[in-house]
Amino acid sequence: MSISLLGSITPYLSPISNFFSGLIFARNTNKNSTTSKEIARHQTDTQKELEIQRQQTQFKLAYLSIESQAQLEKRRQEFQFDLQERQQYFQKDLAHLNIEAQARLAKQRQMFELDLQEKQHQFQERMEYLKFGQQVTLEKARQEFQIQLNALQFEQQKEIQTFIQNVQVAVNQKNLNFQYWRFEQEAILQKQLVEYNRQTQLLVAQYQRETALKLPEANKLFENWPLRIVPAQILNYHYEIGVIPLRIIISPPSVDFDKFDHSEKQTFPKIEKRLAERLRQLLNQYYPLQSPTRPTELLDGAWDSGRFHGGASIKGLFSLLQSEPTLVLESEVDGDYLNFRLAYWGIGQGSYEYNSLISKLSYRDILFASAKQRALKWKTEIRDKLIVNGMSLKEINERYDQTQQHGAYNATNLAILEEEEEFTRLGISLSRPYRPDPQDWNVLCQILETYHCVVTGVMADVHHLIHNHADLLLPNLLPDILKNQILLPTDSLLQWVISSYQSVFKLLAVERSHQIPEWTLQLAEGLVKLGDKQRAWELLKESLILHLQQHDVNPPEKTASIEAFLMAMKPTLSAANKSYVKRIGDCLAILN
Repeated sequence: MSISLLGSITPYLSPISNFFSGLIFARNTNKNSTTSKEIARHQTDTQKELEIQRQQTQFKLAYLSIESQAQLEKRRQEFQFDLQERQQYFQKDLAHLNIEAQARLAKQRQMFELDLQEKQHQFQERMEYLKFGQQVTLEKARQEFQIQLNALQFEQQKEIQTFIQNVQVAVNQKNLNFQYWRFEQEAILQKQLVEYNRQTQLLVAQYQRETALKLPEANKLFENWPLRIVPAQILNYHYEIGVIPLRIIISPPSVDFDKFDHSEKQTFPKIEKRLAERLRQLLNQYYPLQSPTRPTELLDGAWDSGRFHGGASIKGLFSLLQSEPTLVLESEVDGDYLNFRLAYWGIGQGSYEYNSLISKLSYRDILFASAKQRALKWKTEIRDKLIVNGMSLKEINERYDQTQQHGAYNATNLAILEEEEEFTRLGISLSRPYRPDPQDWNVLCQILETYHCVVTGVMADVHHLIHNHADLLLPNLLPDILKNQILLPTDSLLQWVISSYQSVFKLLAVERSHQIPEWTLQLAEGLVKLGDKQRAWELLKESLILHLQQHDVNPPEKTASIEAFLMAMKPTLSAANKSYVKRIGDCLAILN
C-alpha cells in the first residue's frame, strides 16, 4: 500500500525537486561570480603594489646615481684643484732654483773676472818693471801665468758643472714625486668609482630578485622551465658571505634520466656525469663556494631534458634569473658534428652573452685520429714483436682483432691506414671509416672536459675580476689543464683565452686602467709556464708599454729589444712597483 501511495505522489514531487535544483544552481553561479571578482581584484592589487615597488626602487636608484655622480664630481674638482696647486708649487720651486743658479753663476763669473783682472794687472806691472829686458824671464812668467789661469778655469768649470748637475737632480726628483702622487690619486678615484658601480648593481639585482616571481608571466615561463630545480630555490638563497657566487649549469649533448627522450639508439655516449665530475674537481680546489674572493656553485644535474636547448632556453633562464650571475655551458650533437656554446650574465645585467666556441666540429675525425694513433702504437709495441717471435700476420689479426684484446680493432684500423697510405702514394683520394672503440670515445670526452674547464675558469676569472676585484687565476692553471692533450686544438683555444681577457681589459680601461699592466703580466706568466714563449713575449711587452705610458714615459717600439724596454723603465722604478719589476725579471729569465 505504501508503495502504491509513493507512486501516486511521485508526479507531484518532480516539479518541487526541479525548483530546488534551480535554487542550488543559482547559488553556485553567484558564488563563482563572486570568487572571480575577488581573484581579479587581488590581481589588480598585486599589479598596483608591484608598480609602486618598481617606481620606488627606480626613485631610489635615480637618487643613488645622482648622489654618486655628485660625490664623484666633487672629488674630481678637489683633485683638479689640488693638482693645480701642486703644479703651481712645483713651478715656483723650479723658478726659485733657476734664479738661485743664475745668481751663483753670475757671482762666479764676477769673481773670475776680478781675479783675472788682478792677475793681468800684476803681469803688466811686472812687464813694466822688467822693461822687456829679460826675454827668458818674461817667457817663464808668461807660462806660469798661463798655468795658473788654466788651473783657475778648470776649477771654475768643475764647480759650474757640479752645480748644474745638482740642480737637474733636484728638478727630476720633484717631477718624479709629483708623478707618483698623481698616479696614486687616480688609482684611489678609480677604486671608488668601481665600488659605487658595484653597489648600484647589487641594488638592481636585489630589485630584480624581489620582482622576478611576481611577474604576471612567471607561471607561463615556468611551464617551459629547462631546469629540474625551481627559480625560487636559487632566488631565495641567503648569502652568508658578501660575494655572490657564479652559478654554473651544464647542458650536455644528452641528459641522464631524460623523461622526454624515448629513443633506443644512442650514437653519442652520455657524458654529463664525467663533465660534472671534472668541473667539480677544478672548482672545489680553486673556485670553491666558500671562497671570499672567487666563489662558484656548480648546479650539475640541473638540466631537465634535451628538448630544452638553444637561445630560447637561455632567454627563459635569463628572464627569471637576471639577478643571479650565471654561466651555462651548452654542448650539442648535430649529426656527425659537435657544437659548444656558452651563455653568461653578471649581477644586474640588462642583457646576456651567448656565443659559440665550437661550431660544426666533426667529432668522428677526432675518433678516427685516435684510432689511427692506437693502431700505429699497437703495430710497434705488439704486432711487430709477435712477428719477430714467429707468429704469422694472419694469426695475429684473427686472434687480436676479433676478441678485442690489446685494444679493439687495431688490426682492422691498421689495415685501413696502410691502404690509405698506399692510395695516397698512387695519387688516389680515398677515405674509409675506422672502427672506434671506448678508448677513442674517452679521448673525445677528455677534449670536451678540457673545453669546459678552460671556459669555466676564464669566465669565473672575468666575473670576479669585474665585480670583486680578484686577480686572474686560470693562466697559472693552464699547464695542468692542457697537459697530455695531443688531439686538442690548443692554439685556437689559447687564442680565445687571450682575446677574452683582453676584451675585458679594454672594457675596464676607464675605471681601472692602473691595474691593466698587472693583469696582462699575470696572463703572460701563465703562458710562460705553459711554454708558449711567443705569445708570452708579446704580452710581456704589452704590459711594459702600458706601464711606461701610465708613468708618462714614451715606450719603445714593440719590435725593440728587451734592453730598450729595461732602459726606459729606469725612471719608473720605485718601492711601490718592486714586485712588478721582479716578476718581469723572472719571466725574462725563463724566456731567454
